[in-house]
Order: sequence, then structure tokens, then C-alpha cells
Amino acid sequence: MKKAIRIIAAALICAVLAPGLSGCAEKIDFGDEVYKNKKYAGESIFFNISSRILLSGYMSKPDNIYPACIDPFCDHSTESCAARTESPITATLTVLPEGRKLPLVYLCCQRWPTKVVDGEEVLLSAHEREMSIVKQFDAETGQAKTFEPVELMNIRSALLYRGILYLSADGFLGEGYRGRVGALDVLTGKCTYLSEENGARLIGAYDGRIYVMTGRGVVESCEPDFSDLCAVYDCQTGGYVNSYVDEGMLYFARSKTDVPAGNSTKTVFEVCAVDLKNKDAEAVTVASGVYVFMPYEGDLYYTLFEYNEHGTVSVSGYGEETVVSYDNGTLYRYDAEKGTSETCFSDIGASFSDIYDIDDGMILFSGARYRDFDEGKSTYLRIAICSIETGEWRELFADDEEEYL
Repeated sequence: MKKAIRIIAAALICAVLAPGLSGCAEKIDFGDEVYKNKKYAGESIFFNISSRILLSGYMSKPDNIYPACIDPFCDHSTESCAARTESPITATLTVLPEGRKLPLVYLCCQRWPTKVVDGEEVLLSAHEREMSIVKQFDAETGQAKTFEPVELMNIRSALLYRGILYLSADGFLGEGYRGRVGALDVLTGKCTYLSEENGARLIGAYDGRIYVMTGRGVVESCEPDFSDLCAVYDCQTGGYVNSYVDEGMLYFARSKTDVPAGNSTKTVFEVCAVDLKNKDAEAVTVASGVYVFMPYEGDLYYTLFEYNEHGTVSVSGYGEETVVSYDNGTLYRYDAEKGTSETCFSDIGASFSDIYDIDDGMILFSGARYRDFDEGKSTYLRIAICSIETGEWRELFADDEEEYL
């Protein structure tokens, strides 16, 4: 019965959103906006938990989750599904150009290591195995197109600017974690690669230029076609560090320290800011002991590490779990214009382990609840959303992906 209801609902979605299923638009005006949100656009959210399937829903309706594929006859078990990839998804990017009701979602995954030839499964060459697959899923039509494999191993992040999908990966062909950046034209499917002898990782785009960090800890910028590559700022870290360029501000982790957290350790950072709009600007320390951080509209949102235990809870099938928090449920904002920090909210009953996205006054995160938890259930929060203004939060999606399929 549940399957029948799901098929009827999917058919209704097809009728409303995709009359004729015309396929992905060949040419879309992306304007000059830098698209960098990983999971949501407007009210729509698109995500995967740990597999090859893209799920979708609405932030205002956390109990209404479906596979993003809107074909009522698809069981989402093979690569013919428009919202499925051939191996686990490593990165996503959600793009909502002006004039569209629902976004395009770009899905990145590593190539599956084998293929079937004449009915037999054979191992791909080393060159083929390290390539990645990029798929464009159109949530309006339910259609998808898969680009030719790109020479990038383990794509970690992406942004889209002027119709070019910039991809940041670990490397290619034995480079390990040297870092490599590619530029995929979503209209033609052609991919070009940044030539940087020290390796590079994508950290942002601003004022018509693309920004990367090299394996020496130097921030460089270039034109969108990778020409005119030049050094912008030496972070003096000697290697890659967590870093972002947002609205002309560079934020980077100058140092990191492992600190005790119960029976394990966690890594905290000293985070610095540089105003790239001022060519003579020097790095200023935003805060030390930072646990997670992410910029938005030029400012930086971050938490400070503070380990606390809040009792135990009995989790069905797993036994007793210690309830912990790593930041006392407190979020801070660094005002880049004023050069000062303020508290957004504190002790909200949930702590942050990762920040996925920030937009329209909301922060999308994973973490754990340390108050008002239920006996028999884990305190882990797979995806939750919180108002920056009020600190009010709610869990969007549980950890069990199977219940949505």
C-alpha cells in the first residue's frame, strides 16, 4: 500500500512539474551569481545520506521526503534512475537560477571500478578508475544528463559560475591528496584543468576571479578560464588548510590543535581573516579554539570547542550512549566590516559537528542533541536546520535512508 501511495504521489508530481518531460534545458542563463550551496535552494532541499540515491523534500515539511527522481515507474535501484549515481555520491551542488521554480542538482561520484564487457565484469584501467562522473539532475523535468568522465579523483566540493562547474578533487593518477581543480562547461561538457605544480584546491570565487589554495598554503586567483594565475596571499601554513573566499574576505585556519574529548580527541583551529579588497591587508585572528566555521555574505559563522557530557541514553540495538556536546550549542558571527565577533545564540540543546550551508538566515548542520533526547533513539542529528536569529532548530531528516525509498 505504501508503494502504491508513493507511485501515485510521484505521478502527480510528474504531472505538475514536468509535462512532456522535455529533458534538461540545453542553455540556461546563470547570470553572474556564484552558486555554492551544497544541499538546498529556496524551500527545496536535495541530499543523500550515504549512498547513490538523491533524496528531496521541503524544509517546511520534514516528514514529506521522497527520492528526487519523479518517474512513477522507477524503483531507483539501477543507474537508469535519473537521481542515482553509479557509486556513492562524493559531492553535490544545488543551483537555482533566476526564473526557475526548482533547481538543477549536480552529483559527483567516483567511477565504479568495473564494467561489463560481453557479459563479463572486467576491471577498469588505473586511468579509468581514478576518473569521476558528474551528473546534472533537473528537478523541474525529472531528467538528467551525465557528462563524459572527468580526470579528477574524489571530487570534494564544487561551485558554479557563469555556466562553468568548478570541481575540487584530491588529485589524479597517483597524485594522492596533492589537489586538482577542474572546470566543466555544463553546456558543452568540455572539462579543462588548472595547471599548478604544487596542486590546488578550490576555495571560492569573487569579483570575476576563481580562488584556490596551493599545496604550499598560498592563495592564488585566476580568470574563469584559468588564465592569469597569480599569488594573492601567503597563509604561511606550509600546506593545505581549511579555507574560504567569500565576498572578498579570505578565512583560513592558521593552525590546528588536537584536544581531548572524552575517550577521543577533536581538532580545533585558530582562524584568521584577510580583507582581499585591501591589497595591503594582513591577517587578523578571528578566534582560537574554533571547532567548525563557514562564511556567509562576507562574515564568518563559527563555534568554539567546549566538551561537556550530559548523561547517558539507551539506544535500541546499540546499548548505552554518552550524551555529549562539543560547543555548548553556541554560534558566533564575526562581522568583517567591524572586525568584531558577537554571539548569535547559545545553549540551544544541539551542538554542531558540521555546517553544510547558510542561507536566508538559516543554517543547515549535522550534530547531536544534548537536551530533550528520547530513550531508545540516538542523539545524532543527520541533518537539522536552525534559525540564526532565534536559535530555534528542528531535525529535518533521520539517519535511516531506507524509510524514504
